[in-house]
Amino acid sequence: MGDVQYQPLGTAAAPSDWVLPTGADIIPKAIFAHFDGSGAAGSYLPTLTILSDAGTTVASIPMDASVAAGSSVEATWAPFLGAKGGGVASTDWGKPSVGVTRAAAQSVNNNTDTVISWDTVNSDPNGMFNAGTPTRLTSVAAGVYVISCEIEWDANATGSRLFGVFKNGVAFTPKQNQNATGGGLTTRMNICTVEYGLAVGDYFEILMRQDSGAARTITGSCSALRIRIGS
Repeated sequence: MGDVQYQPLGTAAAPSDWVLPTGADIIPKAIFAHFDGSGAAGSYLPTLTILSDAGTTVASIPMDASVAAGSSVEATWAPFLGAKGGGVASTDWGKPSVGVTRAAAQSVNNNTDTVISWDTVNSDPNGMFNAGTPTRLTSVAAGVYVISCEIEWDANATGSRLFGVFKNGVAFTPKQNQNATGGGLTTRMNICTVEYGLAVGDYFEILMRQDSGAARTITGSCSALRIRIGS
């Protein structure tokens, strides 16, 4: 017999349940639920609970991290090793992730250390970004995080551009330093899939510096930072 898909609930208030049809015997491969958290006053933890016919809990499988108040998430449990979020507010098997962008240009004064202030959240199901501290992405769970970041400077051929990842206000990687791109082109810098160990409450920042002799700008829409637990 081939696989059978049940779509039993439609839209229902949480917590919601589904009772296995009488006489049915299943081996579940995947269970999916979309949690609409737009009306949630506080953070919440999507959890799959499996009950026996006697009403006894035989399994309780939460996501690996809570979802921030007001945020939604699509969760898949398969094959019950953890919960996987998908869609726009995606997580890697229920693990925290966040993506932010600098939509507006940001000025960086000559020979001045400047941290980027992120102004647009692309996805943040676990509340790792706080608008009150917009330069930071903060860990909500201990683990090894993967970071990727792209930065674009305005077109100017004078001097050099510096780019570094800071953890808790301290340089965490060797800073990248490169000469500005000539020919009327912008200068692009990036860090891709670099891993860092974080404890709960640790935070990342991206520091920039330049020595063109005048203020320069980080161009809007082309500068982004993403971190997540996992490889």
